[in-house]
Amino acid sequence: MSQAKIFYFTKTLLALNLRAPQTKSNKEFLFMATEDNKFDTYLKEKLYRDLIFRAAVSIAISAIASYYAIHVEGINALEFMKGATTRIMWMLNSLGVFSIFLAVVALTFKDLESSDGKIWGQNTKKGCFGAGVRRLAGDLTTWVFGTIFAIVTVTFVAVFWGDGLLEKALLISFLGLALFPWAVVMGFINILVRQKEGALLSRKLKKSYQLILIYSAVLVIMVLGVFPKII
Repeated sequence: MSQAKIFYFTKTLLALNLRAPQTKSNKEFLFMATEDNKFDTYLKEKLYRDLIFRAAVSIAISAIASYYAIHVEGINALEFMKGATTRIMWMLNSLGVFSIFLAVVALTFKDLESSDGKIWGQNTKKGCFGAGVRRLAGDLTTWVFGTIFAIVTVTFVAVFWGDGLLEKALLISFLGLALFPWAVVMGFINILVRQKEGALLSRKLKKSYQLILIYSAVLVIMVLGVFPKII
């Protein structure tokens, strides 16, 4: 087929596509809302249910992937564990710290909206920005929460299903269990950010400037604790 025929054929297809009627169903298909089902509603009624479900999914996927890599692909268990955990721990540490900072900012906007909805409500630009921050903080803390369980799962699979690692079981299990308190903290922060109600300080403090000052002080203390060499 010559280039001229190819060009003509392409031009004809584009013309037919442009002339095709845009029905309402086509537009609805392109801009659909998310599915609303009973199971999803059940999980979101209590956020701890949603976190348990996400943790279970992370554990299942990590366990299957680890077992396949060690027993099917024949990868050394210790090498697999080192490679899998080392690659993700840097991201986990960095995003974990950042998500906590972002969660404090998200809670600030949440309290401000609760204290003065006219200025900080979601019908204002400030409120919309705060809602975006809360969504990002919720997604990041959810990812960190699930990733912690993934790392713990990889560690335990390498210990109990790998060859020649039983003598290191106590040490590796201890390192895996040490991540659980972090998971609890991230889960608690996630619930605070994502829950429908439950603003923290606005129940006692009604002035916006008071909330801003207190949360700003918290952020400064956190920065001084995390970056002592920089400040």
